[in-house]
This record gives sequence, C-alpha cells and structure tokens, in this order.
Amino acid sequence: MYILLLAAASVRGQREAVVVPVGPKNRTEAERQCVRQRLEAIVDSSGGGRLSGRPVYALSNESWVASATQTYGVVQQQNFTYFGYHTSPWRSFAGQRSGVSKPAFVRWLADSKYVAAWHIEEDVFFTGRWRDLFASAPPGADLVARFSIVNGTWNPSPGMVKQRRLKCRIGSKKCTSGLVTRTAWSVLRMTRRFAKRLAEAFDANAAEGYHEALTAQFCYSLGDSDCKWADLPESAIGTLGFGGERVPASMANEKGWRRRPKDTEYTLDFAATLGGKLVAGKKLYHPVKCAADAKLGALARGMAQGHNSMEMSTPRQDMLVGALEGFLEDLPSS
Repeated sequence: MYILLLAAASVRGQREAVVVPVGPKNRTEAERQCVRQRLEAIVDSSGGGRLSGRPVYALSNESWVASATQTYGVVQQQNFTYFGYHTSPWRSFAGQRSGVSKPAFVRWLADSKYVAAWHIEEDVFFTGRWRDLFASAPPGADLVARFSIVNGTWNPSPGMVKQRRLKCRIGSKKCTSGLVTRTAWSVLRMTRRFAKRLAEAFDANAAEGYHEALTAQFCYSLGDSDCKWADLPESAIGTLGFGGERVPASMANEKGWRRRPKDTEYTLDFAATLGGKLVAGKKLYHPVKCAADAKLGALARGMAQGHNSMEMSTPRQDMLVGALEGFLEDLPSS
C-alpha cells in the first residue's frame, strides 16, 4: 500500500494519468469492495497501472480505498484552506455532491508532470476495456468530454450551487449570458496546459464558476491556438447522465411526477433504461452505483480481463461474476 501527497503523485516522463475521485460516503463493506474492484478494473484494462505510462490514481481521503494488494495509487484530496479556498474562486468550481474533487483534480494536474489526465467519476461503468475508450479520444484536444448547449438560466441544482453558477465569469464578463456549453465531468480528459491556465486564472481571481458551466467557456476564451476541445465519441456513449435525472415515466406517481432516483436504484440496467436503451458492449453508463449492486465490481473486472459479458446470457453473466468473486474474495478489507 502506498499513499501519495497531492503535489508529488506524478512521475517524470509519464504521458497520461487516470484519476478517479472517491467520495466520503457511508458505505457497507460490500460497497467498498465493489469500488476497489472497479478501480482495479480500470488498471487491468487501461494500458496502465501505477508504474506504467498510464497510471491510475484514486483521489480520496478515505483510508479504506487503499489495500495491501492495490495496483492503483491513492492521491490525498487537497485541503484548499491553505490558500484561502473558502473565499477564493476555487470554491465556486466545486460541486454540491462531489465536494472539492473537481478543484482538487485541476490543482493536481496543473502541478503534475503528466501531459494530460482523465477524470473518471467512480460511478461510471464501461462495458469494455478502458484502453479502447482512452485511445478513441481525439488527438490534440485539450478538453475531451460530453457537451450540451443550454440556456444561461439553466440551474444545475438548487441551493448553494445555483448561487455559485450565477457568479460564473471570465475576467469581468459573465459566462452565463445567452447559450452556455455545459460540460459533463463524469468522463473527461484534460491536458496539463489547460489545467495550468485554469489554475492560474483562479489564483489571480480572473475566473470563477460552477465546473459544468465554466470549463468549456474558459476553453473558448483562450482561443483555438491555446485550447482545442472535442466530444467523446458518440459510439462510446450508452447513457451518460449530466445529473438531475428522473425515474422513467413508468415509475411516475399518479400525478405524473417523476422523482429523482435513489442511489440504491442505479444498477447497470437502470442506467441504460434512463437513456431509453438496453445495455450494450463497449459503452459508457453513468450513474451506475455499487450501492445498487455490489456485484458490479466483479463484473467490471471480468470485462477488463476480456470477458464481453454483454454477449452472454444472464446465467453466464452470473457465472462469471460468481467465479470472479471467488477469485477476489481474499482482497483485504483494509
């Protein structure tokens, strides 16, 4: 087991990293095991590992994320109070549910030696080998993600986040006027040069705003010569939610109201249903949560090892998961 300080997690000469934020939630041991297995699945199939050209890091302060047999690194999520986080533009970039993981990722990448890094939220599930997705990223882009065009009055979520979004600005210009390009951070690739420019703007109080609203707008503001952006390949997207999803119409109440799904409902099949589709191979699904199905970790590792269970019958999928659980059951619970 090894834990790295945020400012010292990179190794000279390495090209691209993968960072997976893991939040401070109350979890059962089965959920913790599932999260660790999903991290290992990214390592298994990323073309990486902690000593390779594409190392994988969990961004977390949770001690249970680490284990004696892990092949990923653990980067401690930075405490931003040392440079006045609570009164600085960095705070506006944070999320109501994700906390400071987005500012922490930008600061870490800006200070790292990596050319670029992927930001993969822990509840993203890929029904294939991760290296195939990583290799599909358009070359030369400083920002790769899923984008959507929304009106500037869009409200990502109620309360504090809304107030942060309303302050979104670059220099003295608001970035919520007219149409706004919204960036999904669930699966995102960012270059170090873009992260450095964004960090410098925050430090100089030259930009602020909610991460989904500000990221693409800031890239635009730099011009094509300093920031190029590209969409994730549409062929890789199954259901990639932006947040704020509602249950399918079939689950609406008698008045037609569709509530927000519970974490315990976000199985792989449920995530696919939200997109109006069935689960398919080599696709991204989000959100897919271990709280809904603790067997997702074993399934993810099976796919990472080349078992395309999307082509299997349900009994064969269950057999694969059972076999992998038996193989992985000795992993320490830390």
